Amino acid sequence: MFTGIIEAISPLQKKTETTLCLLRPKHFSDLKKGQSIAVNGACLSIVFFDKKTISFDIAKETWARTNLSTSKEYNLERALLVTGRFEGHVVLGHVDGVGKFMKREGERYHFSLPSELMKYMTEKGSITLNGISLTLASVFPEESRIEVAIIPTTEEETNIASLQEGAEVNVEADYMAKLLFQWNV
Repeated sequence: MFTGIIEAISPLQKKTETTLCLLRPKHFSDLKKGQSIAVNGACLSIVFFDKKTISFDIAKETWARTNLSTSKEYNLERALLVTGRFEGHVVLGHVDGVGKFMKREGERYHFSLPSELMKYMTEKGSITLNGISLTLASVFPEESRIEVAIIPTTEEETNIASLQEGAEVNVEADYMAKLLFQWNV
């Protein structure tokens, strides 16, 4: 489980049909094979690491359902420790779909989302974009569009400020919203 509080941005080192290799952040000193890391919000398992890189096996399904194949830099978050602080919201690392960055107006970032995810979106609710825990500022269901307000710290410590118009973002709808919708509460 993750919280959506990004720990590092890592550039792409190499990718193949079945692997993704990223630059290892210096402060990721406690890595071990099999450990889960959210990479742009997708929960991946470490298959290899050394002093400079971290590598992950990627299934065809993961390439197809995420933006991992098109990104050049990746938001990273290690899994939540039971003894750690819970600072974002419940993030599973299970990408529900890929949205698109539309534009920025001041602190407001606009995104289009797959229409099937709009049922989980509510103003002031949570959303995860590229692994970042965010609050929905505005929701436009009829347009399959949302807005989030981004603070300077989030711009500095994640890859969100480098998004170009049309860039893909991994979307994970709020787990609590999905449960409530499923239970018809």
